[in-house]
Amino acid sequence: SEEAAASYEAARIAWYDAETKAKALAVKARIDENDWASYDAGNYALAGEKLAAGDALFPADPNASVDAAEEALLRYNLVLDKGFEYQAGERRAVSEKERLAAVDIKADVAAKAGFDDAQSVHDRAVAAFSAGEYEEAARLFEESERLFKAAWEEALAKREAALAAMAAMQAAREASAEYAAEADAAAGN
Repeated sequence: SEEAAASYEAARIAWYDAETKAKALAVKARIDENDWASYDAGNYALAGEKLAAGDALFPADPNASVDAAEEALLRYNLVLDKGFEYQAGERRAVSEKERLAAVDIKADVAAKAGFDDAQSVHDRAVAAFSAGEYEEAARLFEESERLFKAAWEEALAKREAALAAMAAMQAAREASAEYAAEADAAAGN
């Protein structure tokens, strides 16, 4: 039974080691996909070194291999988080630009419901950013950007419709004045 317990423990450590490495490699793939390695190059390089060292350590010292894999995962997560922080900052700037454009066209009045929805999402994004939840903040800022733009477009459509109605009224008024002048001339006035 001691031999079985030792075999079980060795298998458990090997499984955990492999699982941790797989998680680290999945995080690395996300970093590479977004080209974020440069945002925290030191941690990115150290994580790669830890993974390589862990592979070499496993046969002789499985616990040290696990430690290396955990360190790699931690460092890759730091790089990923830094990338999301940068992305969230960029998305925030674009969202705020769209918000200002919507306010400039009076979307907060003309498209109040859409603008209020966008503002609510934007406020949640700011809170997520402040809490260090950068991935969620980036997603929310992107959503608020889209909603502010939709509110701007709705306000613009209403504005153009109002301008067209005013132009039609002006044309009708001018035509009416012209008819009145013709009628006065025909009546001899």
